[in-house]
Amino acid sequence: MFQRNSNDLFIALLITKYNIMQDIDNRSQTLDENHIFIL
Repeated sequence: MFQRNSNDLFIALLITKYNIMQDIDNRSQTLDENHIFIL
């Protein structure tokens, strides 16, 4: 069960990272403003 939960969390983090990157592109924000969220 722990492994499955870890995989779900990993997928959620990937989706969150992708959404944040899309927001950066849409808003034309600088990389420095969102650097910590990307990493």
